[in-house]
Amino acid sequence: MKKLIMAAVIAMSASTANAAETYCDIMYDLAELVMSVRQDGLTMKQTKKIIKEAYANDDNLEKTAITLTNWAYETPKFQSKQLKQNAVNSFAEKAYYSCEKVYK
Repeated sequence: MKKLIMAAVIAMSASTANAAETYCDIMYDLAELVMSVRQDGLTMKQTKKIIKEAYANDDNLEKTAITLTNWAYETPKFQSKQLKQNAVNSFAEKAYYSCEKVYK
């Protein structure tokens, strides 16, 4: 599980080099990933450790991902697949909307 998450985080950081992707798109993807692992049962400590390793060379993305992690873990972990997916979608949309309010 941790290796899969690390791979997703690394792939996402590689995509940040793509100029076509906006900061808010990255925020959406990070929020989606963080809430997904939260809903899958990864602990906050494990999530933050993975983030710190993956974004060791990008302080801004690390801080953003840590902030999203703190925010995500305020949301309860749901049992049903549908409620988990709803939480992921809602969290990513809120993160994107919040970003757009600031940057657009």
